[in-house]
Amino acid sequence: MLPLSGVRVIAVEQYGAGPFGSMLLGDLGAEVIKIENPAEGGDIGRAVGPYYFGPGDSHFFQAFNRNKRSLTLNLKHPEARGVFHELVRSADATLDNLRGDQPERLGVTYDALKDANPKIVCAHLSAYGREGPRKLQGFRALNEEHARERGLDMLVELRAFMAGAADLDWGLQAQTRPLAEAAIEDLSARFEG
Repeated sequence: MLPLSGVRVIAVEQYGAGPFGSMLLGDLGAEVIKIENPAEGGDIGRAVGPYYFGPGDSHFFQAFNRNKRSLTLNLKHPEARGVFHELVRSADATLDNLRGDQPERLGVTYDALKDANPKIVCAHLSAYGREGPRKLQGFRALNEEHARERGLDMLVELRAFMAGAADLDWGLQAQTRPLAEAAIEDLSARFEG
């Protein structure tokens, strides 16, 4: 018997960090039910290549979502929230990796779920937290023009590189900065929502 056998986790997650964390819980025996938004085509990881099993089923997605069951619910709709609350009644925990302002808006906080299950444990993961100036703005690493970007790993790494490179005299900054800015703009356009 695995250590988390009998534990049920409802995961509102996508892309990398959230799915990786809940995958580990599943590996340890937890029953993980992944919630995907049908209005957005499900987890954005389904579209991450370069390899695919079929439409909407990438190797990337499968690598982070083993040992899970999936359910499509658009938590912006009251009917879907009702189904979500029914799932929470029999769950031990919820996990989300939503942008800072989204858990409250979608009703996945403890305050929103405690009536359905007062013992529920709610775990939240976001790039810039759920409080402070970045809560509503999502990924806003260096300036206002990128206020709507999500905190995706690639964007964070590129921004950190650019910030650090500004202090170094590599002699390459004039060449690398435009390339990094173009990559950030391209990734932001792909993942903006």
